[in-house]
Amino acid sequence: MTIKINNHIELLEFIKRDDINKHDALTIFEKALKVICIVFTDAITKEVLIEKSEMIKELENIIANPDYEPKPIIFFGKNPLDEI
Repeated sequence: MTIKINNHIELLEFIKRDDINKHDALTIFEKALKVICIVFTDAITKEVLIEKSEMIKELENIIANPDYEPKPIIFFGKNPLDEI
């Protein structure tokens, strides 16, 4: 399947879709913005500790800020070491 994202608003609409899981959303997010996203993974369950809401918040900040300068690396997820 080919997906064409023309702007940040279309990317936001895509990520908000209920039929898109967080892994697919993250992949498209990285490719569309040409960034590398670093996310934390649970060491036992191997679950990626990211929610789509984090990507949505980042995109909303990009859309709201006309002076946005792209960051090459974006950190997502809660650091599991913070809970120790």
